[in-house]
Amino acid sequence: MEVVITGRQMEVRPALKRHIQERAQKAARYVATVGQIVVILKTEKYRHHAEVLARVDGRLLRTEAETDDLNTAVDGAIDKLETRLKRHQERRRNLRTEKGRTIRKTETPSPTSNVQVRRAQKIVPMTLLAAEAKFETVKDGFLLFLDRDSGGVCLLYRDHDGKLGLIEATPASPSASRQSR
Repeated sequence: MEVVITGRQMEVRPALKRHIQERAQKAARYVATVGQIVVILKTEKYRHHAEVLARVDGRLLRTEAETDDLNTAVDGAIDKLETRLKRHQERRRNLRTEKGRTIRKTETPSPTSNVQVRRAQKIVPMTLLAAEAKFETVKDGFLLFLDRDSGGVCLLYRDHDGKLGLIEATPASPSASRQSR
């Protein structure tokens, strides 16, 4: 990762350059895809302005801070960048879109349930043969689909022996749902 430090109408001291390099390296550890961080410093009378630009995953993250001390302005701008990089990494981790399927993972469990991970998945209508073919490209180890022949929801999975298994969902009778309560 490259750190570019620019002083507008001022000369940047070597000690400040080292400080900025260390802080930028520390901030960039949250995201592996940071290519370059640009730090622009300006001084106008008693105001010191630090602007930090970072390109991450094709996006340009920009933070800035202005104080009466140059070191404090640099630290404030890099702290803001660190916060944005953490948030960016969390979003990448929590929300993945993969071929029409959206998966959201929740870190905090619900107080009324033991469910740790929740997933919302689009159910695509297909035949069992098409589902078997698509299953080979699925990374999760299961495929949820809508059976075109029966119209029911089906779950295709691979068991511990390597054989494919199929679960067909059927609605429960009203009396069975009353007994389970």
